[in-house]
Parts: sequence; structure tokens; C-alpha cells
Amino acid sequence: MKRGFDFLAFTLDDVPAGELANSLHRQMREAVVAGRFTPGSRMPATRMLAGELGISRNTVVEVYQRLVDEGYFAARHGSGTFVSEALAQDAAHRARQQVHASAGITATAIAKRGNVGVLPFTLASERCPANFRPGVPDLREFPATEWRRSATRRLRTALPRFFEGDQTQGDPLLRQHLANYLRSSRGVRCVAESILVTAGAQQAFDMLARVLVTKGTVVAVEEPGYPAAVAVFEAAGARIVTVPVDREGLVVSALPPSASLIYVTPSHQFPLGVTMSLQRRKALLQWAAAANAWIVEDDYDSEYRFSGRRVQALQALDTRDRVIYVGTFSKVLLPALRMGYIAMPQSLIEELLAIKWLTDRHTPSLAQAVMAEFMDTGAFARHLRRMQGIYRERFELLRAALGTLPKTVAYLVPAQAGLHMTLLLHGSIDVPRLISDANAKGIGLHALAPFCREPFAQGLVLGYGNIAAHEAERGARWLRQRLMAAPTSGAPHEKWSRT
Repeated sequence: MKRGFDFLAFTLDDVPAGELANSLHRQMREAVVAGRFTPGSRMPATRMLAGELGISRNTVVEVYQRLVDEGYFAARHGSGTFVSEALAQDAAHRARQQVHASAGITATAIAKRGNVGVLPFTLASERCPANFRPGVPDLREFPATEWRRSATRRLRTALPRFFEGDQTQGDPLLRQHLANYLRSSRGVRCVAESILVTAGAQQAFDMLARVLVTKGTVVAVEEPGYPAAVAVFEAAGARIVTVPVDREGLVVSALPPSASLIYVTPSHQFPLGVTMSLQRRKALLQWAAAANAWIVEDDYDSEYRFSGRRVQALQALDTRDRVIYVGTFSKVLLPALRMGYIAMPQSLIEELLAIKWLTDRHTPSLAQAVMAEFMDTGAFARHLRRMQGIYRERFELLRAALGTLPKTVAYLVPAQAGLHMTLLLHGSIDVPRLISDANAKGIGLHALAPFCREPFAQGLVLGYGNIAAHEAERGARWLRQRLMAAPTSGAPHEKWSRT
């Protein structure tokens, strides 16, 4: 343990008992980010720290584990808990070593796509009972009864002015619930006054493009990435520059110096599924601050996490107000709701509200009011808890079936969250033929290729949100058997699969 550890640096005297863990976690995280803890230094034993602070040892154990899961601390068996030494490494140097990783992991490159404006889900796969389409929650599990009750209660108590529909920023109660939820679950720095309710995440991207993009604006995007968001920026006149993604997320050192906007999915990269590392997040924030660039954080499905504690949003680390946080209800409830939200930086509130008023005045008031009631009664939180268990079963099923395939054949990119995972395939495998044969068996598979603008590996993006467990098991078993029989040689994925 580092001598002279400052126990007095943590103030818990006026903190309610139920908030002790969150408060200590926040203070320790901020101490690490600010450099007050030396990377590699040993933290006090949990029993000692608990005694000095006058709190339960279980509380300290919980906080330490959260910080380990988020990459701030590292646990060494038999030695204790240490501040992550990775924080002391030069993130840019590490990134430069891996900048070409994606280009070398396959024997067969995929041709650059010309049009990325339409999501590439084939009709044949969509008709399959075992459809592994990514980006869709379980539509059969939508809590229709609870939703109906919320709608009835809200309509019964609605005042006449409710039907005027003049709230451009969104329903006040919904914005308050969203602010509370985002602060507690994602660490987002926001208040109700900084939340803007949108008609889905897609409208959020469109509004941001209208405010921040003009013809020729350089927008940096992940490669591979989410084509629907990229298409919005491109349609606004942006010059799109792709930036490779490796096992730690966006390669910050490969960002173009002229970029004024960066679009990222740090909590569950789409489509590869990796989580951006802490050192990479810090490097990205530092880069954006130095370049006076904006970061659009698309936090599309981070509500579900199956390994460790939930990692906080990139925006939670932002002290310069450069991150614009975008979220959606499409992945947790229904895509048909068409409801999303932006946690707006103070400097953009006026412009975004003006754009919202010009485009559609406001998001449908009735749907917002019902959502506010749904959250107010606790139904939203109960739904998330229930779906966590359902999705975890499917996540573990796919990981068990496909995660042990020989790396010379396929490699399941490690993922800890979300509703999909990506399987990289050997370059000799005929992916279109594989998908066609799967369709004949009632199994809908979706290729990685349409999400790539540059040469990348062959692969499949496997969504498990809207597929029954028994169908997911059947599809995964067939896919495993088919790939095990594929004649391959070499190790095309070594830069991703090395340990």
C-alpha cells in the first residue's frame, strides 16, 4: 500500500446510508481520473478502509469490484487491489501499434460498400423462425398489460392543456425520470433541463447533423460501424473518415486531425461488441478537448450487461462538455415507440431546441406521458430486471456454443453487454452460401460485410434479442456443426484472438 494514503480525501459524513457505495465509487473514480492515485499503487485493504471511513466492509468491497470491472483498479489474487497500471501507459503509442490490426485479420478482404444508408437484412433471413437479426429486443416480452395500465392512468388524470402538445423539449416528468435514470445507471452528467426527447435515436443524429455539420465537415466514424448513423452525417454534407476499431475500441491515434465530430459506440461497439477501455476513453476525451471536437456517444443497448458491473458512459468522464449523449427506448421496449433522447451540452441546448421545433414541433405527447407514468410506477425498472435474465440465458448459450470454435475457423469477439455478438470467420468460408444454407433450415443469419466501408474480416452479426432460446440453441448448434466441418488452415484472427 502506498504510504500516506489520504483517507480524509473521501467525504461521506452527510451521505445517506443507501448512497454510500455510489458516493465512494464516484469519489474514488474521480481521484483516479485526476491522477491523485499513482498507477500501480496498492489500495488499502477493504477492512482497513472501511474502519477508517466508518462504513461497512461490504460497501468497500462493492466499490472496489465496480472499479475493477470498469478498469480503474486491478485485482491480483493474493496480493490485493491496485490502481490500474494501464492508466500510466501512453494510449496513443498503444493505439499506433494496433492501427492496422483490422486490415490484417482475414485472407479475403471485403469490397468497399458504396451505399450504407439501408440496413442490410435480407428478406429470406427475416422470414426464418430462428432469426439472429441484431438490434431488436424481444417483442413478445413487451409488458403490454403494464403499458396499458400506465396509459389508462395518464389519460384519466390528464389536464386539457396536456392535449395541446406544445412541449418541444419533451414531457417534464419524463425528462426528470430520464435524468434520474441516466445519472444512477450510466453516470451521465445531466438534469431534466438538459434532456431533449426525440423521435428515436435516428432523429437525434439528424438534429445533431443539422447543428454541427456543414458541407465538407470531417466526421470520424468507427470502422466497421453503424451505417444508419453514418448515412445521416453523410447526407448533411459531411466528409466521412473511417477510424479502425480494435479490442480496446476506437483507435484514437488514427483520428484525422481535421475531424470536428466523432461518432462512437463505446459501451458496446456496433457491430463488433467490444467495450472501449478506460485508457482509450481518456485518450479520446483528451483528443476532443485539444481539437475542440464534438463526440456523439451512441449508447444504444448498454442497459443489459452480463459480465461484471455496468460500465459508465463516456459522457460521465467528460469534464469539458464535449460529449453529446444519445439514448433510445427502441432496444429496451419497442422500436415502434420511436422515442429517444439527448443529454445536451449547455452550449447546444438553444440550437437543438430550435431544430426540434422546426422539424416536428415535439415528439408525440401521449407516448411521452405514458412512458413517464411507466417509469414513475417502477414498471420500467422491473422490465429491465426481468429482461436481464432472459437475455443473459441467450448470451451464455451463444457464447458456450460458438466461443469454443477453433480460432483457425472462427472467433467470437468477446462481448460483455448488449443484444448481439459478432463471429469472425476464416476468409475461405463462403458466407453468402452459409447464409443461404442456414435460411433453408429456417435459420436467419446476417453478414458483417454490410457494416464495413473498408476491407475487414468476414463474419456474422448474431442478434439474440428477438429469438426464442430454443431457436437460438438450434441455430447455434447448426452453425457450429457447419463451421467445424469447414476445411480451413492458418490463424486469420490472431490479432483479435490473441490473449
